[in-house]
Amino acid sequence: MSKIEIIDVEPQDIEATQETVLDADYLLIDGVTNGTRKIKIENLIKIPNYNWYYNEAKTLVVREKISDGSFRWYFNNFNVTQTGWVNSVPSNLTQFILNNVCAYCLVDDVSSNGNVGFYNNCISLRNYDRTGFKTGRAKTIIESTYTGDRNPYTWEEPTFDPYTG
Repeated sequence: MSKIEIIDVEPQDIEATQETVLDADYLLIDGVTNGTRKIKIENLIKIPNYNWYYNEAKTLVVREKISDGSFRWYFNNFNVTQTGWVNSVPSNLTQFILNNVCAYCLVDDVSSNGNVGFYNNCISLRNYDRTGFKTGRAKTIIESTYTGDRNPYTWEEPTFDPYTG
């Protein structure tokens, strides 16, 4: 539940030159009839910036930016269990498949060891040089704007935060 507290203040007690100022904690209103009021706002309803989608284990995660529909895949130690283009994508993530896009990745936490990506609506894990298929836990990021077969992105953990991403 939101809590709003109204505090009457003297104009010299606030350093606001605008008629209305909003920040994370207060809304200042300067009015003719009630003077200047400082309204403390707690638990104000915030509008999310991101939607998060993931498999049950949260090892395959998609963060979607609500404003423009762009998205980011997090292969968060996603376990690729079969060789070849046969590993299915969970149904709640299929709308984000980027066929013919792959990226360098850590495999079982070993640097420069693999390349993971999408083809024919499936996921596969290949050797770093893409000469053969392999299995293991893949860790990397693929952005929706990326169209290559390498990876210019630095790993960061998914936050699952709908406001800051």
